[in-house]
Amino acid sequence: MHRLTFFHPLIEKISVCFQNESYIVGGFVRDRIYRAISDYVDIDIVTADELKSVKGCVEERLSIKGFVFKREKEVVSFFGNNLRMDISELHGSSITEDLGERDFTINAIAVSLEDIVSPLLIEVKLIDPFNGIEDLERGILRPVSDSSIKKDPLRIVRGIRLKVKFDLRYSDLFLKQLRENLEFLKDIAVERIREELVKILKMEETDIAFRDMFDLSVFHKIFPEFKGFEEVPPSGLHQFDLVEHTLRTVKYIKDVVELKYEVLGEFGGLIGSLKFLPDMSDIEALKLAALYHDVAKPITMKKRKGKLTFYGHDVLGARIARESAIRLSFGKKVGDFMFTVIRNHLRPFFLFNEKRLSDRAKFRFFKDSGSYSLHVLLHSIADWMATSDVMKSNVNEFIEFVKGMVEFYKRMSSVVPLLSGDEIMEVKGWEKPTRCVGEIKEKLFELQVLGKITNKDDAVKFVRGYSCESAC
Repeated sequence: MHRLTFFHPLIEKISVCFQNESYIVGGFVRDRIYRAISDYVDIDIVTADELKSVKGCVEERLSIKGFVFKREKEVVSFFGNNLRMDISELHGSSITEDLGERDFTINAIAVSLEDIVSPLLIEVKLIDPFNGIEDLERGILRPVSDSSIKKDPLRIVRGIRLKVKFDLRYSDLFLKQLRENLEFLKDIAVERIREELVKILKMEETDIAFRDMFDLSVFHKIFPEFKGFEEVPPSGLHQFDLVEHTLRTVKYIKDVVELKYEVLGEFGGLIGSLKFLPDMSDIEALKLAALYHDVAKPITMKKRKGKLTFYGHDVLGARIARESAIRLSFGKKVGDFMFTVIRNHLRPFFLFNEKRLSDRAKFRFFKDSGSYSLHVLLHSIADWMATSDVMKSNVNEFIEFVKGMVEFYKRMSSVVPLLSGDEIMEVKGWEKPTRCVGEIKEKLFELQVLGKITNKDDAVKFVRGYSCESAC
């Protein structure tokens, strides 16, 4: 293939760090062949050089610190803006032997690093000993060897992701190895599972990957919290069973995020701006919250007067989701985000059905949802669309309601507190700050938003008459 197919300025910049035979392998090569190029650069390099010396050189060239990880073998990883690069030592005595240890044939293709940066070459040779290019053309996901998945059961999850991403079909060999090694997923470090899950959450077809996990009995091995999910039937407004409703909610998150400026106006830019992990933003967290939003329904399901009820599934589900985020190594920030979204995910529907929706009710929603309130609103649109075909067709009415909520949020955001904490203490004659100061400040802000207090004199009168000493 043409040399420039695989050229990247980053590769040229670090090429001087490699003295012995070195190769670009795996996804970068596959994606360039497949023309699946994105802004996010993910490069895997194997080298006959010593990792320690390469690491120091690359750190100097890129001004990025490398981190050493132990996966199937020791890997030096570099993270930057839209960048991830993994460097590892060549396995065995040749590149063919190294490729033979990889997961799938479509990832067992390599190109010489020296050839890519050589200005004297027009064409470069593809090293493809396991016919990965042919499998790409045939649209098939095939393990490199009969023991590929046994060597690393995480390749089950990776295989599902690749199949969905490139619209492939599973080979019989993959399905056979999946069945034989499914139980061993429990032995995989959660950090590695989380890494694959983040990649799935970044995909447009996240819901299809989760659907395949359900169909292949993989889902519950990773998400044991969803026990009994398949047993919750359609009920009430819900046209679909719980599995279908959940997967549709995940699917529609992507569609709703694409409408973020239309729905949220000037606040649309806030969605996608939060970084919970180096490779995970609030958009991926929103999909994960969508997956978990009804996780407690099987536990809370009861039949009352011939109808199914799920009282408290929002409260219990929020706790389960937060604990799951910690268990899966997503971290406390993701856990708190999921807790907030799931704990409040029903409230937009309740507010929508209020005959006379008060400003106080709106304020309470935004106060309780905090900095994630706009995410809750976006989730509610996806949840609405996933409930039934009828509700999906009428979603514009609900979107208009959400826009009205955003207008109130805009009003809240423009309010400047009339009194600072120090001024409140001065009015009260307090020398030291207490919890009462914060309580008064919050109540005063609420009254300002609701238009009950509009000037500093009235604010001072309110503070003088407000008593919360018993709570201090």
